[in-house]
Amino acid sequence: MPADTQAKVDEPGRDATSTSLVPRVPKNQSKQPPKNMVTVIAVALLALAAIVGVFAHYQQQRSVTPLNAERARLRNAESLLQTARSKLAAVESQSDAAGHSLESATNQLAADQTKLARAQAEAYAQGVSISQLDTCLSGVEKSLNQISMGDQTAAAATSSGGGANCPNAEPSGP
Repeated sequence: MPADTQAKVDEPGRDATSTSLVPRVPKNQSKQPPKNMVTVIAVALLALAAIVGVFAHYQQQRSVTPLNAERARLRNAESLLQTARSKLAAVESQSDAAGHSLESATNQLAADQTKLARAQAEAYAQGVSISQLDTCLSGVEKSLNQISMGDQTAAAATSSGGGANCPNAEPSGP
């Protein structure tokens, strides 16, 4: 064998027929990165995680103050809402009471209007009776005057004409 072929055969991982200059890795050996490279990657990942954690903490702290302010405003709004609900309940209670009073007053008004209508009807009837009584008395007075003057014919005529209203002047009913 030539000398350069012998050198190729003596190299580990090469067989006698291989002419390739790239070393062959036996099947039982795996490619592993050097241990110091794994350490560097692990340290870099830990540093990155620490930076992300610090940034997240910073962001969280920045959002806490506005969040607390909003919580305080929300508590204030809830307090105002509770006060408004209490006032609304009181107003609703007053409204219900006023509604009952209004209903009672409406019923009383209806009863009073009925009484008033009856009273007006009676007053009208009495007014008619008074008017008719007045007409009757005027006729009687005129007849008496004519009798006192000695005019019996005129007195009889007046009495029959004016006396026609006298039966209507009597009260009707109790």
